[in-house]
Amino acid sequence: MLGQIKKSALIAFPLIITQVVQMGISVTDTIMIGWLGPTELAAMTLASTLLFIMYIWIYGFPNAGVALISQARGRKDFTYLRRVFRMGVWLVSIASLFSVAALTQTDQILRFLGQEDELNFFAVEYMVIAKWTVLPFMIFTMFRSFLMSIDRVYIIFWVSVIGLVFNATLNYLLIFGKFGAPRLEIQGAAIASVSSSILMLLLILTYTQFAKSTRDFSLFKRVYRLDANTLLHVFKLGFPIGLTTLVEVGSFSAATVLMGWVGKIELAAHGILMQIFALAFMVSLGISQAATIRVGTLLGANNMIELRKAALSIYILGLGVSILIILVLIVSKNVFITLFLDQGIAKSNEVIEYASVLIFFGIAFHFFDCGQILSLGLLRGLSDTKIPFYLSLVSFWGIGISVAYFLSIYTNFGGFGVWIGLGLGMVSCFVSLSYRFEILNKNF
Repeated sequence: MLGQIKKSALIAFPLIITQVVQMGISVTDTIMIGWLGPTELAAMTLASTLLFIMYIWIYGFPNAGVALISQARGRKDFTYLRRVFRMGVWLVSIASLFSVAALTQTDQILRFLGQEDELNFFAVEYMVIAKWTVLPFMIFTMFRSFLMSIDRVYIIFWVSVIGLVFNATLNYLLIFGKFGAPRLEIQGAAIASVSSSILMLLLILTYTQFAKSTRDFSLFKRVYRLDANTLLHVFKLGFPIGLTTLVEVGSFSAATVLMGWVGKIELAAHGILMQIFALAFMVSLGISQAATIRVGTLLGANNMIELRKAALSIYILGLGVSILIILVLIVSKNVFITLFLDQGIAKSNEVIEYASVLIFFGIAFHFFDCGQILSLGLLRGLSDTKIPFYLSLVSFWGIGISVAYFLSIYTNFGGFGVWIGLGLGMVSCFVSLSYRFEILNKNF
């Protein structure tokens, strides 16, 4: 088993680093906007949550690409591998345009959700520009899925590092008006995000086209030609994955709306913790992606004995790391929280105090959040996506948001009730998805 854990870790490690680096772009935006004040931070939380929703439903197509490309690689079917990639690019491009169109209605959406006018104003200022990051970033994500599936993860890491440094530098210049740049505040963060997404896309496209290890795949050959059967296959597998991810992310977005109803201080604290736990979640997500690659490749090679061993190694690795993260957060919670606010600004200390208590609710449920994404990664490697969607829907919405709404609105729990509801959704999701994988595993 140690050998299996090592194999999983070798695949997962660069994926984890890459996910953390890419999440670092969002964290950098939030930290620098938080230095402007709690109001701007709360508005950024609303805007970035809405933007993330419009990203996340598209993620199903690149995730389907990882599973299908890994399976094609396992059976050495490089023609089908190439077709999956190209049709994936088609799907993410079309879906991105729908998301951009929806984000033009940010003001109306936030008003409908009952958010304060002051928060809406800043959120719309950000979104006017930030919505244009969806298309380049999602095409970049499809390239990333291809490179992950053929074990070219380190180039993704270096492109992501360049994107992070570029984003942080441009943020600093444009948010605060440093070194002669205009002071654009929240719009400066939006410009930096769009610019870094375009840069990362150009870098990874150039590598894929000219690197010796990838150019033989001829990914751009007849890229304009529709392959209806492959497109439909990627869509049928990817759309439920996107919906499943949207169910989870949508529940956190609904929680953000609930926090907005509870109060501005609570919303700002929630925004900080969302970034902290999202960064921690990237570790689990990287291991989950390794699970999809390992299971997909072994399924394509019809090696079911190794597949079962690989699955167990993923659980041991992922859940073990989640326990280490929990210990780090318990010891260093105040260090992470205070990064996001200038304590000299009015009401910043109130946000920090509230977040210092609220974080324990997230810590209590992080283990289960890790477990459910590991189970999803294993199931995607088996091309099982529809039933996991229904299980996630019941868990995160039927249980999680229902409890969060009741506790936050009809009891004195307030913002704490929101996180209790989210945590119960995670527990339900982990239990049901792991049981689903166990059933399928026995049937192979």
